[in-house]
Amino acid sequence: MTGAIQFSQLGVDTGPFYLYSDINDYTAPIESDITRDQLLAGYPTDQIPDNTKIIRVVSFGSCINTVEIIVEPQ
Repeated sequence: MTGAIQFSQLGVDTGPFYLYSDINDYTAPIESDITRDQLLAGYPTDQIPDNTKIIRVVSFGSCINTVEIIVEPQ
């Protein structure tokens, strides 16, 4: 599946980010080393596994935080 992940606000000390899918129980990232600027601009990806219902966005580094995004069916 393809899509774009975009945030309107992110703290200045966030990132790098990793994307996980519920399809593999969030065990291995589907994308890694995504920057704060890429997410603010809208990060396009074609790595979303089919039938994904939730994408987990995890910030590693000085700020560790997680946000889950519900994937809307097409």
